[in-house]
Amino acid sequence: MTTVDARGLVCPLPLTMARRRMDGLRPGEVLTVLATDPEAPIDLAGWAHEAGHAYAEHRRAGWIEFELRKGPHGTSTAVPPRRGSPPPDASPVRGSRATACTPPK
Repeated sequence: MTTVDARGLVCPLPLTMARRRMDGLRPGEVLTVLATDPEAPIDLAGWAHEAGHAYAEHRRAGWIEFELRKGPHGTSTAVPPRRGSPPPDASPVRGSRATACTPPK
């Protein structure tokens, strides 16, 4: 099992760290992500679904543990679209998609 400890980090870092670590895993291997960011469940669940990875989350005292099992054809390139965001082809960076991160104030 591989673990990414992203506790104390804010969006998009938990998702970015998970994607990078997942790239090094073989199908069927498990990645555990520990996070405190309230947006992490949205980002990680959406990415796991689009990329073909199994997803489970377990609420702990003050943080969340995510268990992601790499799917047979899973890739780490998909990023979940944000509700109300423009279609991917309207993005200023070709092929990029927004995440659920709240914009900075």
